[in-house]
Amino acid sequence: MHGAAWGAPVTASASWSAPRFTVVDLNMNDGIAAGYSMSSESLDEAWSVTAITLGDDPDAYMQFDPAHHSEKRAEGFLKTVTNSLSDTHKGGTAVVDATLGIQSSSYLTAPGVVYSEAFTSHNSREGAPFGMFGVVINPNTELIVSSVGTIRISDVGLLADVETYAEGRLTLRGELTGDPFQATQLHVVTSEDSFIDTVERSGLVELSLRNDTGVAVNGSIHFHSGTEVGADPSPFVPPPVPEPSSWLLLALGIGGLAWLRQRRPR
Repeated sequence: MHGAAWGAPVTASASWSAPRFTVVDLNMNDGIAAGYSMSSESLDEAWSVTAITLGDDPDAYMQFDPAHHSEKRAEGFLKTVTNSLSDTHKGGTAVVDATLGIQSSSYLTAPGVVYSEAFTSHNSREGAPFGMFGVVINPNTELIVSSVGTIRISDVGLLADVETYAEGRLTLRGELTGDPFQATQLHVVTSEDSFIDTVERSGLVELSLRNDTGVAVNGSIHFHSGTEVGADPSPFVPPPVPEPSSWLLLALGIGGLAWLRQRRPR
């Protein structure tokens, strides 16, 4: 089974377009220009990352065998980092780029699993020095982050007695220091069954970071794109049809229970 290839691949792609940042002045009489700036700090908390895992079992994304896993990173928000990994029958790509956006894709044409993700990460830390969260928003400024998210999935269903599935997930998350984070998500997943599924979902997503105070504040913006495709490497085995003797034993058991119930004193 592992060496057999299919004519049609199982595919999934999830992409964010290059983000757009719009500034709104919340107080035009305060004498302070509305605006924002990206942090120039290089921290482990501020990176672009891509990661891809190939494997032959559904938990392959938890395994980090160097021969089947690749991870790349570049420090700084939306710094360009691209990654790809493939073998004979499966592969994936992941891209973080200020012009191209954030994209991941996975495909396979034989039993196994591929997990790909691309993301920016600016994880806020309590008490971190000013300017170290990835973005600084001026006083009385609303920063609107917008991007078009698109997920495309092609799940061929049942092939060579192997059930397939495909998944795409897009997440946009943002927060200001001391405020609860906001998040929005697009998610498409097909069941591991014999049905053919071809799905495309797309939409404009906006996130607002609003600083209505008189001082500049730290902000955090996080884009994530993840895809996974898989096919159970174990052959699909239909449930066994009961033998005639099994049906006879079942009928005798039900009849015995009915007889005991009739004999029970009322």
